[in-house]
Amino acid sequence: MPLIETSLVWGALEAGAVISASEVVKLVTKDAYTAVKEKAAEIWGRPATRAIAQVEANPGSAEAKAALHAAIPAVDDADAPELGPVLEALADALKADDAARAEADRAQVRFDLDLGGSAIIGKVQNAESFDAKVKAKGDFKLDELTMAERGRSGNS
Repeated sequence: MPLIETSLVWGALEAGAVISASEVVKLVTKDAYTAVKEKAAEIWGRPATRAIAQVEANPGSAEAKAALHAAIPAVDDADAPELGPVLEALADALKADDAARAEADRAQVRFDLDLGGSAIIGKVQNAESFDAKVKAKGDFKLDELTMAERGRSGNS
């Protein structure tokens, strides 16, 4: 098992991309994200830099996230001593910054459709997170989904 899981790096960069454009996020949090981004660029080079820019331009894009995952395929244990502290600093900054957590926790909706028909997706409201993987040999229809508020179980 690696010292640092690649998914941790991806998550830090994806969350950082969401918070970096916000005007209400504290500067220390943005600086911590910048440090992670710069360390990723140093370790994984130009492909990572381009992929991070794609995620920053469109944080919800599955294609941008796939490019990020391809550009950062694994964390070498030799890089952990340099990468670990910047990831920890970002995690600490996020914990201390309510506005950053609110931005990072906002609605996230993902679909991975493989259809033999058409897809109709109607209204999705206030989603905290929604992940659907649909494989259908016919039509798929999602009419309306209203997610529960954080802290409440179930949906309405």
